Amino acid sequence: MTGSEDLGLGVDEKLNPEDGLHHTTEKGEDMKKVIYFLPWVLCLFAWPAFAQTNPTDDMEVLRSALQTGRKTLIADNMGLTEAESKAFWPLYDEYQKELRKLSDRRTGFIESYAKDYEKMTDEKANDLMNEWLDIQKDALKVKSSYVSKFRRALPMSKVARYFQIENKLEAVMDYELAKRIPLVK
Repeated sequence: MTGSEDLGLGVDEKLNPEDGLHHTTEKGEDMKKVIYFLPWVLCLFAWPAFAQTNPTDDMEVLRSALQTGRKTLIADNMGLTEAESKAFWPLYDEYQKELRKLSDRRTGFIESYAKDYEKMTDEKANDLMNEWLDIQKDALKVKSSYVSKFRRALPMSKVARYFQIENKLEAVMDYELAKRIPLVK
């Protein structure tokens, strides 16, 4: 693979132009660091729940750093014109606020799971399963709603590119969380 950068995930994954996530400027080195540390930052969200500490104080700082890196990565990979940028970024910020609400619910879900992990009952497992399904359904509703909104602001090829980037970032986060959250006992 030419022009590739190591993701630092411990697997043979690379950033390369064919994947649509690449950097040709000096920002590339900074983004390489962001991509490398993204999973570790995410673990800081999940791990305190299992360590039974209160992550609330650090949550905003971590979210801000993660969001800054995410925005830079998206900016570097969207190829937006000036006019497209004016339409895209306010909509992006609105969409991220909606995703943050889902993230808050997901964090609550993880904290609830961690609290009951050692003494999981069938009733609690059922409640957690229902909450997880509700979060998934609501996430799909939000994504569907915003695909329509982004479609009105950008060419469909750029809408697809944006959601590809979001999906790749989400997959990295999900992978890292899945590695660190133990199976139900």
